[in-house]
Amino acid sequence: MNLYGQLGLGDYEDRYTPHEIPNLSNVKQIAAGVYHTLILTRDGQVYACGHNDSGELGLGDTEKKNTLKVLSNLSNVKKIVAAQDFAMALRQDGQVFGWGNNSDGQLGLGDAKAILAPRAITVFECIEQIFLAFSTCFAIRKDGQPYFCGKNRYPKALPGHTNNVRIPQPLDKKLIRSKQLPLTQQVYTDFLEHSKNNPATKVKLK
Repeated sequence: MNLYGQLGLGDYEDRYTPHEIPNLSNVKQIAAGVYHTLILTRDGQVYACGHNDSGELGLGDTEKKNTLKVLSNLSNVKKIVAAQDFAMALRQDGQVFGWGNNSDGQLGLGDAKAILAPRAITVFECIEQIFLAFSTCFAIRKDGQPYFCGKNRYPKALPGHTNNVRIPQPLDKKLIRSKQLPLTQQVYTDFLEHSKNNPATKVKLK
């Protein structure tokens, strides 16, 4: 499907075989939302195309794009993640930036306003990994501490928080490792895979 130009080929025609995206090389990672695409190159630059009603392309506007556009105010990125209509980037120094839909506070900025260009999430510092699922965000600090923000489906893990979490809050990592939270299987898989390679994240369960 290429209804919103998310293939980055300069038009809105569907493709049924692979087509090379022009003027693109040294690709490190691709992340896709429902109708938008992000591409990270090895020099730390992020490019975006596709649907953009919520600012999910991070280009400062809400116009869809059918060719890749660089996010000029974002650099030194080592990882990108995309959800339905919002996205985040993890910079080499551990700082996280977010943009797009924020109706449930999933960008961790303290409000519910859509963000049209990358904005630093100041609570997230020294972050090692970020995972997005639906309208929620999970982040793991370099010392292994997981954080959460967004739609609050996990009151068991966040005592005292009955509404959506607009400022990232620490989670008990034992609950994640023992799968006591209703997270997606992909989040569990990613978290546990990261845990195997990071001793700080490991927790002995009794």
